[in-house]
Amino acid sequence: MDTELVESRRKAILDAAMALFDRQGYASTTIDEVAAAAGISKGSIYNYFESKQDLFTQLFNQAILQDEADVDALLAGPMSAGRKLCMMLDYWYRGVATDLKIGRLTLEFWATAARDTRSGALAENLHAAYGRWIGRIGRIIQEGLDRGEVDRTVIPDDHATLFLGLIHGLMLHAILDIGSRVDERFLASMKQSVLGGLGIRPMPDAVQE
Repeated sequence: MDTELVESRRKAILDAAMALFDRQGYASTTIDEVAAAAGISKGSIYNYFESKQDLFTQLFNQAILQDEADVDALLAGPMSAGRKLCMMLDYWYRGVATDLKIGRLTLEFWATAARDTRSGALAENLHAAYGRWIGRIGRIIQEGLDRGEVDRTVIPDDHATLFLGLIHGLMLHAILDIGSRVDERFLASMKQSVLGGLGIRPMPDAVQE
């Protein structure tokens, strides 16, 4: 089969699945519905994905890996640890403000992984993605420690876990429309809290952006 046609059909399946999982959830979505939305036969889906779970896992991985690549590109230049963390928060804020689909997909993935066994593919992918983010944030904090920007009593992995937990908690609030409104004022307060907890002063210019 022509490579371009294969990629086109695969993308059509992923796009259809994304819309259906976002609208009605993983458990309620059937392969028949995905096939119909993608404009192909049910049997054809299995030429690209082994099962609904495989489709869901690949969709999540594609979204998360793109997210990680975007953040890594954003932080590629030389800058302080504080500025990098602020830019990560800016990136998260822009995503929440413009598109909650990935956030809703993430919550759906969490819920499905929780029903999966600890050795299941969904749980393994969730643990892997979480570990990569903790490692990425922890390395930024360690860079700040090495340069004397961060309080020497800070434990990078602990603060990376707190940082990621804060983002996930606020993402949940935004999706469910509960708690404080996540606007630019709230973002500035969030940056001050994160950087203050790391002992980073004065605050980098990114706090004001």
